[in-house]
Amino acid sequence: MISAREYYNQIVRPTVDEFFGNNKDLRLAMLACTVTLHLLDYIGQNGAENAKQGDKKVNGLKKAAQDQFAFKVVEGFALASKHCNVASLPGFDSGQHMVAYPAVCGVARCGGSFLGDTVGGVTVRGGTDRHVNLMGALTETQRYFESEFPELVQ
Repeated sequence: MISAREYYNQIVRPTVDEFFGNNKDLRLAMLACTVTLHLLDYIGQNGAENAKQGDKKVNGLKKAAQDQFAFKVVEGFALASKHCNVASLPGFDSGQHMVAYPAVCGVARCGGSFLGDTVGGVTVRGGTDRHVNLMGALTETQRYFESEFPELVQ
């Protein structure tokens, strides 16, 4: 299997960057969230003696990441993109998204922009009534992974 660092640099970062370059594209949003979520599988499985031991480590990493709101958004959207609707994650389903307009003068639209969101693009409910821009959630999740697993960027 490829290392977590290779997966991050060859798969995750380019996919996320591609989405950031076209942040209105639902397909790219789903792919970016999915490959980002699976980074924990590569971190947990690399170095494990066997798949069962690796799965235990992955579960622990996912549980720790649950403290990060941005990670929960990325995970929820990734799982919803695969399973259509996730009973364990209320508020996430494959149709619970919108393409928001940046909240800047001359571009913002009533009902289509969110105060403070200056980039717009694919926005999800975040499992709550709060709308979350996926670019922000992915950025925060990458920061978290890079701080927790410095081997990804060294």
